[in-house]
Amino acid sequence: MNTQEEIKAQFQFNCFGKLYAYLSSSLIHWGGVKGERLVRQSVVQYAQEKGERIRRHQVEAGISINLKNLFAEEPCCGADPRFYRVTLRDTKQAQLQEVYSCPLAKQWSALDETFAGSLYCEEYAHALIQGYTSGKGQANVSNSLTCPRDNRCVLAFYYRTANMTPQQQEAFENGTEASPAWSTGRNLLHLYDAFYQNVKNQGVDGVAALARGLRAFAKDIICAVPDQANRAGWALDTVFMNAFLPMPYNQKTFTSATSFLEDAEKEIFWINVVEQIQATFAL
Repeated sequence: MNTQEEIKAQFQFNCFGKLYAYLSSSLIHWGGVKGERLVRQSVVQYAQEKGERIRRHQVEAGISINLKNLFAEEPCCGADPRFYRVTLRDTKQAQLQEVYSCPLAKQWSALDETFAGSLYCEEYAHALIQGYTSGKGQANVSNSLTCPRDNRCVLAFYYRTANMTPQQQEAFENGTEASPAWSTGRNLLHLYDAFYQNVKNQGVDGVAALARGLRAFAKDIICAVPDQANRAGWALDTVFMNAFLPMPYNQKTFTSATSFLEDAEKEIFWINVVEQIQATFAL
């Protein structure tokens, strides 16, 4: 049986995976190979900027910049309790992991979006390490659960002192240990931002494809919310929504969560996600 916190974490991570699935599917359906390229670029931007944010936060907090601390703050592909990972090597310079159960892969398969999911798996780890190490680290993904031939993910990460600048060596050798500091809601909005930044110059049709993906995402989440409230034993009210929903659903939560977004992308998200949730639940 899952705890309340585990139920919440699973639902929020489902929202993240579904947002990626619907946005990528809509772009690929619209643009074919061009859409696939935009999806890959979006994943790279999202992951690289995420790595950079984690590094900045750790530098400001006096935390040592190394691979143990990177994944202590947030495990590679997410902190959902449904991940089943085996860590084969756990050092500051090298991390070797195998993943035998991944909620993202299962969800994308259930949505018939395994191909779109495979794009995420091909790009994410490399870009995350590049962002965190300022281009001095390496990542290798030799197996992936989004590949029909594989029965596990096999991931290797390296950040060798011999490749570091003097400043990076100092940050590597000095500092404290990291503690968990992940936020699915923050990741979800940054994922949307990365998609928008790569699509906004593709004209009206490209932006429309992005909006269709958001609308499909909102429809799915609206259907899932009542079941989730029932599963958790909560009334479907603002208390539940504040606790469980990882993205904004009204003006108050929207204003506080989206301050880093451009005005145009705020409007697109508001119309296609927030307004749909408000109209359904009258919250």
